[in-house]
Amino acid sequence: MNLVTLITGIVIVMAVVELLLHGMQRMKRDLFYVAMVVAWVGFTSKYYYGPDIVIYTLLYDESWSLYDLVFGHYTGGYEIGYVYFNAICKAFGMGFWGMTAVVSTLFFLAVFLVLRRLEDKRVLALALVLVIMKDLIYAQLRQCMAVSFFVFAVVEAEGWRTNGRKGKRDVFGAVLFGLISMTMHKSAFVIVPLTVFYYVLQPYMMRKNTWPVLLTLLAMLVIVPTWDLIVAVTDVLNINGMTMDSIRLHLSFVNLRQTNLLIYGTALLVLVMYSRGQERKGFMVATVFCGMIVIVVLYQYYFIVDRLRSYFALFVIYYIFNTMRVAAEKREPYVNIVRQLCEIVLLFFMVGKTYSFDKASRAEQGDLLEVSTVFDLIDEDVTVVRERQMEKGRRFWASEQRSDNRYKIPEKK
Repeated sequence: MNLVTLITGIVIVMAVVELLLHGMQRMKRDLFYVAMVVAWVGFTSKYYYGPDIVIYTLLYDESWSLYDLVFGHYTGGYEIGYVYFNAICKAFGMGFWGMTAVVSTLFFLAVFLVLRRLEDKRVLALALVLVIMKDLIYAQLRQCMAVSFFVFAVVEAEGWRTNGRKGKRDVFGAVLFGLISMTMHKSAFVIVPLTVFYYVLQPYMMRKNTWPVLLTLLAMLVIVPTWDLIVAVTDVLNINGMTMDSIRLHLSFVNLRQTNLLIYGTALLVLVMYSRGQERKGFMVATVFCGMIVIVVLYQYYFIVDRLRSYFALFVIYYIFNTMRVAAEKREPYVNIVRQLCEIVLLFFMVGKTYSFDKASRAEQGDLLEVSTVFDLIDEDVTVVRERQMEKGRRFWASEQRSDNRYKIPEKK
């Protein structure tokens, strides 16, 4: 069985149970804690799991020590923060699984710090996080670290805003976590400064019309292709190097009709209807606005959106869920009907995405994502499990049966 599907499916079922526990706040709270443990233990127990272990295992096995890094002897091409993190884990005697367990624990700690602020529907929010961010959780170790520290930075920045002069430590923490995030994955070099820039400009922007404008723009981008413009811009920039090559690669996959449109459109409709006077709530809200702008503007380029969306998804989910709760408490027009319809749409979306992911992964990756956890070592040898999982990863990267290829823009001759 697919490990990602198994864990996600369990949490989705728990989200349905939560929706049935009307008015039972203590039971809902306990169910959220149980769901967090299920998600954390499930994903943290993964052992040499996913396609990217072919890269990350070899990097972890390198002989770079803290001494080499401190004195500038590292000559590799990976982000220095992640390399330092690997060296620290090795210095503490951790194996590869121990390192991945730390990455997973940091991520779920970040998720918990945000979702615990919700007063209702926390399990449903967690299920949506798992569905939207599954690739980040099980495969993308460097970006998972970058996203986790970005979340820590935003939470600290929000603490500084609410604590006033007492929040000087929060300012230091926000800056520190933001810098660490930028050393973990190159995408954070774009996201962190962009979010800070938007936060600074926020008081001078037309906040009232942001959501209707984004909804209109999203509707246009479903119809009008923009890849000729993007190709022209990248050609004009004419920047060489690995970073620009990566940007061009991510911008070369285009799809105007995405299932994600259902969730993006629903989110914007809800915000158009019920987000009133909530735009002055600090860094977290600035992150939400910045994230939705990035998602909508780059909507057609789903490959790069999938990467960048991870930084904002958690805060967007929190903001929308909280907006709906506030609207319900204020008895806004039709809010109960809208809320129930959104919950139904959300459940169908999560089940559909989970099913399609499971089906596609079996077709493209075979048994690559079958259950492989640290508990397998009870009956099997470490070397046997590692080699089996590594061989699965090598077969994946050697295969050309990738469904994404049908969405790739043809190269110019």
